[in-house]
Amino acid sequence: METADEFLLKEYESAQKLTYHVDDMRSKLTQFFITLGGVALAAISLLTKKDMDPVLFGVPWWGVASFTVLGCAVLGVLFVLIIAKLRRIQIEHFHITNNIREYFLERHENSDKVLGIVMLSKETIPKPTRSSGSYYWVLLIIVLTSILFAIATFLLSANLAAIEPSKYSSFALSIIVFAVSIFFLDLLYIKNAVFSRKVK
Repeated sequence: METADEFLLKEYESAQKLTYHVDDMRSKLTQFFITLGGVALAAISLLTKKDMDPVLFGVPWWGVASFTVLGCAVLGVLFVLIIAKLRRIQIEHFHITNNIREYFLERHENSDKVLGIVMLSKETIPKPTRSSGSYYWVLLIIVLTSILFAIATFLLSANLAAIEPSKYSSFALSIIVFAVSIFFLDLLYIKNAVFSRKVK
């Protein structure tokens, strides 16, 4: 076997390992953020059930809760961006493995038959879509992050208004923030997860 062929085989193996590693990292990141968001929501639920005025250096409980939730939501945005980048790297390595596979199989005397058996080609390489399992995976983080943004908006709008606000107005504003957050996080993921080959 030629040195170049040996190199390609090793590159194929490393690319395959990386795609599995990306799935593992994405799973751990998702689990971590869901746990973090759950803890934040549980803490807020606990605070709202108790008659607390100042809880930290004279800051009202809703102030602490609002900025804690807002901080978790900002982390959620970063998590969506990280997972999108990981997905793009994974798709890039799908292209690498497919190119190497085609390089070897096309040299076979019955290349068309062999390629038909493998049933993998450039057309079967996954793309970031809103109907894929990978998207539903990140959708968990998108929805949870949007809920955190909505809760932070509700707490701030309900307590910072100069006049006594209507709870319905604060709730309506939080629903708008929730919808806008889902829209922009969705765009953020799709835009950053797309792999485009750079042609020199």
